[in-house]
Formats: sequence, C-alpha cells, structure tokens
Amino acid sequence: MLSAMGGLTVATFQIFGLVGASLKDMTYSSAFLDFGAFFVLDGKAWGVSCLGTTTATFAMTAVVFWMIPVCLVLLGCLSQLIPILKRNKLTWEWRKVISLIGNTLQTAFTTMTSLALVPFMCFKHPLGKYSVLKYPDIFCGSSEHTLMHWAGASLILLATAFVSFCAFGAVKAPALAANPTKRELEMFTFLLHRFRPNRWSFGLVILGKGWGVSLPPVFFANQPSLLQLFIMLVLQLYPCILLWCMPWKAPLLNLADVTSTALLVALLGVFLSGAGFDTHTTDGLQLFVSSCIVGSLLLATLVAAVNFAHWIISERPLDPWCINLGRLPCGEDIFTALEDVADFIKDARAQKETVVMTLEQLSAYDIDSIMKSLSIMHDELQMETSSGNFGTRIAHSHRKITAVSRDSGAGKGDPATEPIDLPTAPPPGETGDTGDASRDVQSTAPDKASVEAPRMQEEMYDNPEGKQVIVSHVV
Repeated sequence: MLSAMGGLTVATFQIFGLVGASLKDMTYSSAFLDFGAFFVLDGKAWGVSCLGTTTATFAMTAVVFWMIPVCLVLLGCLSQLIPILKRNKLTWEWRKVISLIGNTLQTAFTTMTSLALVPFMCFKHPLGKYSVLKYPDIFCGSSEHTLMHWAGASLILLATAFVSFCAFGAVKAPALAANPTKRELEMFTFLLHRFRPNRWSFGLVILGKGWGVSLPPVFFANQPSLLQLFIMLVLQLYPCILLWCMPWKAPLLNLADVTSTALLVALLGVFLSGAGFDTHTTDGLQLFVSSCIVGSLLLATLVAAVNFAHWIISERPLDPWCINLGRLPCGEDIFTALEDVADFIKDARAQKETVVMTLEQLSAYDIDSIMKSLSIMHDELQMETSSGNFGTRIAHSHRKITAVSRDSGAGKGDPATEPIDLPTAPPPGETGDTGDASRDVQSTAPDKASVEAPRMQEEMYDNPEGKQVIVSHVV
C-alpha cells in the first residue's frame, strides 16, 4: 500500500508540473506549481540548464528514460555472472527484472509523455514566428528544434512500446493466472498487484490519464484557457471511471485518489475563473486548494507509512479501520454466515421457483454484488461447480483457503480421499453356506470405524494482513 500511495503522490505532483508549464505566460504562479516542476524534470527547477544548451539538456533528459531499462537489464546480466550470488541464489530473475522496469516506467510515465511532446508544442509570436512553448528561445523549424524532435520521437516510441506491453499483459493476465505452474504473470506484477483481482486492468486507465494530460498543450499551445479546459475534462473523466470501478485494494487509496483528482479539477477552475480578476483573491484560492491537495496526500501517505512500520515491527498491520475506513467482520463470522446461507438454500430447494423469482427482482447492483461474491468464492476457495466461472478476475497466487486442500497431498491415490469399496454379502447358496446371509455380512464387513469417512479439521490463524483465515485439511 505504501508503494501505491507513493506512486499516487508522485503522479499528482507530475500533473502540478504540467499545469505549471501551461501557465508560464500568465501573470500569477504558485509555489506548489513551481515545486511540481521537479517531477517533470524541468531543467531550471533542477538547476542543470546551465550545463549546456537547451537542446543538449533536453536530449540528456530523454536519454535518462532509455537508460532505465538498459541499466536494469545490465545489472540483471551482471548478477548472473557473480559466483557468490549464484551460490546463494541471489541472482536477479528476469521476470522480476522486467516487472521492475515496468514499475519504474509506470511511475515516470506522465513525465515521460509530457517531455516527449515538448518539441511539438509551438506557440505563435505576435510577429508571426513560432517558438517551443517550454523553451521560447528555440524557434520551431530550426536545426535545434529538429534535434529535439528526434529526441521526443524516441520517447514517444518508448512510451508506445510500454503501453503496448501493458495492454498485452492485461489481455493475457486471466489465462496466465489460470495456470499457476507458469510464472510469466510475474512480469506484469507492477501492473496488477495494486488493484483488486476483478479490476486488474485499471493500470491502463492510469496510463491513459497520463497521455490525456500531456496531449492538450500540443493542440492548444496558443490558447491557455482551452488547454486548461481540456486537462480539466480529462481529470473529470478519470474520477468517473474510478468511482465506477473502485479499483484500489485499500479503500483509503480510492478515497485519496478521487479526493486529490477532484481538488485538481477545482484548482484548474480557479485558474480559469481567476484570469484577469483580483490577483489577491486568486492567489488565496490557489494556496487553499493546493494546500488541501498536498495535505490529503500527505495524510494518506502518513497512514500508509505508519501501517507499514507497524507491520515491520510487530508483524501485524495497523488497525484495519484506518486502511479499510471501517470495521470488517472476521473470517469466522463470514464462515458462519456462509453456513447459514447453505442451510437456507438446502431448505429452500422445494421452493426453487419462488427463490428464483425473488432473485430476478433484485436491482442490478444487488445481482452484481452477489455474482462478484460468488466469483471470489469460486476462485479463492477453488469451488467445483457445474455452472463454471462466475466472472473474470485475477486470483491470488497463494490460495490458503480450500474446501479440500490440494497442496496437502490428499489427492488421487491417497487413502484419505480414495473411495472405499464396502464388501457386500453374496446371495444365499453362493458361499457354500446355507445358513443366514447376515452371518456372512457380519463376518466380512469391516468395523464401522475402519470405513469412517475422512473428516475435515479446521485451524484458524492470522495472515500477514492481520485477518483471520481458516485452513481446512483432511485428518
């Protein structure tokens, strides 16, 4: 959760930097927007613009993004060549190296796309010439601008390849998750692990938001108001999708994401309404809204950090109320409720038509909630059903709750689960004994205890997330 909250905070400050770059020609600014320039690798903010020409600085920035996958691949190769690492099995696995590259590019995606499009953002001078919006000293069409075009095109190629790889992983994830013997899914851990199993592809929406806030300056460099309006439209569409999907595993992350995005929209509204009006009022509103954005993110990050530290020290997470924004029932209470449901269904079989009619009259959201719950049970408990799956989701690779544990060795050929053939009494006369047949049954049938059906023993323990889990095994 801490890494997800950190990525959310970085993405918000990246948008701060993009908005600040689009307001360079306006008479007012903000300390928060200037601070956001650090997250979009602005040369002036980092103090490296004096190291060379504008074109050279931009080219070096573009090289940085290409060096990320190259350096990580080289480090992975180097770990394979060090004997002490090989002996201790500490070499880097290629699937995890790919996931690490994806995680780094995903965090910096908004910055990468905004820099890639910088050479294509030209605004018109009053005298008719065009200059690059971010670098007014570079005239569009000059030799310096051509070099920047090549550097930007290389970043567009990298971003497109990365998005294509993520889309491929999102499409193939259900098939890869269905085969636990294969570990190819580990390459896409960066894309999947932060989200709920039935919302595994939401990472593509976040990448789309990065493209969406980077493209408007290309088309509206001469019209700052329209530029901010289209960025605002992208940021308004994103929380709509967010509230529909609720993708993050922790409710606190969903709340922090939608709150920060809504406040960003409010900040852009302040910029649009404040242009040309009282600067003191505008500056005050900017400061207030920006402080609310930063404060909400820092508060959520602090809770995540304290939760992580508490888990490291005591091996138990913080009070789940802080993360889940409410109390959740324990595993034993859920199991008791499921037993009650099973008893009710068993008793209601004679009134199946009435129950079916009642289910059909439920609202769409209620039916969807039931099907999602059945999908979770079908997948995580490995239920064997005649109706097949109840939905598509990416299951956890470690399934600790099973109706009959498949990892305990109880399978085909195991006495605990192998069917027992009970001996039966032959018809009178076939055994050579004309006596009572019950005597044959009594003499050949084993004791009742020897053919007793295998019993399930349940044990309860706390998992690393602090939730009680019931593990069943055959005894």
